[in-house]
Amino acid sequence: MGRFLISILAGMLALGLAAAGEAASAPWTGTSEPSAVGKLSASIKSGFSKLTGALTPQMTIEQAPDPISLSVPARPSPELHLSVGKMAEDAGNSEKAEHHYQEALNLDGKHFETLIAYGHLLDRQGKLEEAMELYRRAVQAKPASAVAHNDLGICYARRGMLAEAIASLGKAIQSQPKQPLYRNNAATVLVEMNRVDEAFSHLKAVHPEAIACYNMGYLLHKAGDPQAAARMFAEAAARDPSLKEARAWAERLRAADGQRRDPAARVAQRPADPPLAAPPPGSSTPMPLPNRGAPAAGNPALLGVSPRAGAVAAPSIRPLPPASPSDRR
Repeated sequence: MGRFLISILAGMLALGLAAAGEAASAPWTGTSEPSAVGKLSASIKSGFSKLTGALTPQMTIEQAPDPISLSVPARPSPELHLSVGKMAEDAGNSEKAEHHYQEALNLDGKHFETLIAYGHLLDRQGKLEEAMELYRRAVQAKPASAVAHNDLGICYARRGMLAEAIASLGKAIQSQPKQPLYRNNAATVLVEMNRVDEAFSHLKAVHPEAIACYNMGYLLHKAGDPQAAARMFAEAAARDPSLKEARAWAERLRAADGQRRDPAARVAQRPADPPLAAPPPGSSTPMPLPNRGAPAAGNPALLGVSPRAGAVAAPSIRPLPPASPSDRR
């Protein structure tokens, strides 16, 4: 190491002396003659600059490619396939959407957003068994996700697996206890299981008393219990007189029950008036409801199930605005 430094210093001195010789032989054009010390200092500086320039490596800097340039090919990723799949689905091309969802899962079998999106697609196509498997995988990917448990619970309910449905919806509620949509789902399934008190408890936990009574009346009506439904609609109207829909439902159901009980009234019955909106205007269309005495297999009275959103919308009346898409997730 010492010899190397001595060699460098010797080289610097030689270059300096050489530069000094060059300076001494060059004609002086200044106004005064430079001193010998100045000549020697200038020559050493010049020699040092030449030496350091020779020792400094010249690096070639290559400019990185522009990541948004069209000339740069996009790398396939789960997110890319998911986006293309959603666009294809929005355009009505389910086959192409399914292809890209599968490609996304081939790259990442636990990609949560793709599992949910693909599950919704199969759900809407009626492929409940395949959709349920995707929802299960989503639950495994994110065990704490209320969305995954909710979607799985709805799929269970659609297949008539009500006990499994309420268990899965219960986990969604545990994750987000103040989310009305998950409570609505649980109440819907519980009414179908004839566990009315538990269903009403879920509705009261997230809705004002009058709204909870109205929603309960709607569920009971769809479940085939018009007398209990009329009582709940009447209770809703009593607690909030502005709920005109509740009062109209109570009167209509009571009138229908009276005509059913009175044979003379049935004979003299005029053509039925157009049915009231069910649910009230602005809400989503309810699913078909099996008869109360039908086997468990079948669709429960789910309130406007939307597989894409993965949630159930409560009847939309004035004191309870419709849920926004963000609330559904």
